[in-house]
Amino acid sequence: MNKNRPKHNSSYVIRLVLGIDFMGIVKMNWKVTNEKAKNILDWQPKYPSYKGGIIVTLDEMKVRKKLF
Repeated sequence: MNKNRPKHNSSYVIRLVLGIDFMGIVKMNWKVTNEKAKNILDWQPKYPSYKGGIIVTLDEMKVRKKLF
């Protein structure tokens, strides 16, 4: 298989085409936490992780037959 590998766009090209502001958004750290809400409100999330919540939500949607 003599196929060429796909070429990767460098961040320079992306910044040139879409602008430096967009590049800043793309590279921004999007990690969030609910630690402050837990401490101030003495609150705990219903599910320990988002994955657990998604699984339960999809199961409920299947039961109600509202899954796409």
